[in-house]
Amino acid sequence: MDNTTVNNASERTTVYLDPRVKRGVQYYALRDDSSLSKIINEKLIEYLEDESDRIAALDSLDDTTEPMSFSQAVKELGFDIHDIRDKAQAELRKAA
Repeated sequence: MDNTTVNNASERTTVYLDPRVKRGVQYYALRDDSSLSKIINEKLIEYLEDESDRIAALDSLDDTTEPMSFSQAVKELGFDIHDIRDKAQAELRKAA
């Protein structure tokens, strides 16, 4: 991120956070001499920028381009969907 500063004219809002998340963010705010609000604002700005980039990328796709199925994508990457499935099932059995 480009060290975006939080505008001093902030608007008060209520956000419900998991208590563990709140404690974790408070810890890092104290450690970094920051604030809960500043960290949340910065992360929300990053999220909005990422979403904006993602939407722009999707909008730039040619309208004639057909979406590719997962199986097609796997095949195009040179993998075998059945091998992937078998390996995943074997890993699940090992983990159980």
